[in-house]
Amino acid sequence: MNVMYGAHLLGLRARLSAERGTPAFALWMLLDGAAAFRDLGRGRVGLIGSMIAVASTDLLLEQARAILTVATLAPADLDALIAGVDALVASEPPFAETLAAERDYFELYYGMRRSRERAGCRPVAGRTAPVLAPARATPVRSGPSR
Repeated sequence: MNVMYGAHLLGLRARLSAERGTPAFALWMLLDGAAAFRDLGRGRVGLIGSMIAVASTDLLLEQARAILTVATLAPADLDALIAGVDALVASEPPFAETLAAERDYFELYYGMRRSRERAGCRPVAGRTAPVLAPARATPVRSGPSR
């Protein structure tokens, strides 16, 4: 299943739970989901993985905002949720990890490409992806050229 679909489904489940009278449970569900999706951006995963993690987290936080506009929570539940949000914000993965992963990818990709080009490989015709194939030797003709 697509990660973004999972975020949408979790948000829908939480909204339905809030409408049935358990808004605190629904908000905790969204907060736990946001923490799980945020963890997708950890560990030098690269820019695409980080973007998906942030977008999925934002989807869930929008659902939480919608629930908070209509729900009435006990002060103890509200204080616990505030502490959970503070912990979520404090555990934000540093963007430097994402940049380091992107740098590693580009160094590996372009370094391999340069080494293949130095070895006499050329790009394959008709391909949109930068695939390299060994260069073909041109046949040597004997006799007079025309």
